[in-house]
Amino acid sequence: MRNEILEQYLPLTPEEKEELKNKKIKKHHVATVFLHWFNLFVWITELITGAALIVSINYRFIPKFLTDIVDGVYGTRANIIKTHIFVGVIWAFVLILYALFGWRRYLKPTLKQIFFITKDDIDWLKTKFEEVALNKKVHYPPQDSYNGGQKLFAQVVAIMVPVIIVTGFIMAFHLLPPALIRWAIIIHFGAVGLVVMGLSVHIYMALLYPPEQEGFFGMITGYISEYFAYHHHYKFWRKKKKGLDAPPELEPKKDWGPIFAGIFLGVVLFFSYYLTGFGLGASGFFQRTLIAVLGAFAPEAVKAHPYMGHYWGVYPLWNFLVFMGFGLVGGTLAAMFFAHHKFRFRIERGKNITDIQRLVLSVIGGIIVGFATRIAGGCTSSQALSGGAVFSPSGWIFMLALFAGGYLAAFIFRRFWK
Repeated sequence: MRNEILEQYLPLTPEEKEELKNKKIKKHHVATVFLHWFNLFVWITELITGAALIVSINYRFIPKFLTDIVDGVYGTRANIIKTHIFVGVIWAFVLILYALFGWRRYLKPTLKQIFFITKDDIDWLKTKFEEVALNKKVHYPPQDSYNGGQKLFAQVVAIMVPVIIVTGFIMAFHLLPPALIRWAIIIHFGAVGLVVMGLSVHIYMALLYPPEQEGFFGMITGYISEYFAYHHHYKFWRKKKKGLDAPPELEPKKDWGPIFAGIFLGVVLFFSYYLTGFGLGASGFFQRTLIAVLGAFAPEAVKAHPYMGHYWGVYPLWNFLVFMGFGLVGGTLAAMFFAHHKFRFRIERGKNITDIQRLVLSVIGGIIVGFATRIAGGCTSSQALSGGAVFSPSGWIFMLALFAGGYLAAFIFRRFWK
């Protein structure tokens, strides 16, 4: 590769073109990828439920048959409202966590990029218009990690998302007088409308416009080819090749000792009883989430089921265990950021077992444990920890059986971990 192309954008020779096509370059961190697809799920859910709630005798925001479909899926309009609020609260919670714990490494650098508009960004917007609208053959000016169009859309999102969150909380929990709540509704709909307009262009460019489609797959894997980066994000590619974009590495902090962690867990358990009247629990979160998902597709079957129907009388996600489950995930991520640990997906296994075998055994073990927790009336959190804390006989019996079964299983399967 010629050194001069690191200083100036130049046409590539066939050999250089082929070389760059066969190389991958990391463009998105795993946290960015997760947040992108999490936002997609949230916006699909919120747009469907939000649009279905806009009903008037004078007009319809969406066709009646779509409203009927949403009503049929959720059962009642009250469930639609609860879902809209619930997903919105979780969305706001995740974004706030991301802002707090990813500020220095992720959010601050991103905001600096998207709000720093250069002449090349303006020229890119003009060039894109000439290519798409006038069907001209064009040459784009060099761009950074985000091109001019992506920056413009990101600016709209960065400004409108806080507006959507604040007005949404005002509407959902009636935090202001009625007159101001009515203004919050108008502002909320306007902010959502601006994001949706930009989102429609964003989706078209990512999915349907061939020159940009590799960027879509880059948001799945986190990587793009160096050839795509060279042509679409030359400034970003040049920084990568020169090593100018490397974030400062932070040394992982020492983990807490088991005694201190146990005391802190006891404090959390105490406040759980004090604030909610119940202890900790994990299996109830998965159980209620599964019932809610099944009920979204087959509400009548869930309602008629002798076990699941018991939880369908009240919307299953409207429960403290569900909020506790999301809090557990958020708290784990927060602890990871505080401890400076890197977030990565990996399969923990011993040397004498393959990844596939490990996953198969994990699934089988998960099914057995999930079935057992429903028979026992709780998992290690609710039965052993919460039950044991209040000296419940079933909790202590469960805990003793848990240790006995754990030691027996370890004796049988320990060879896989050697």
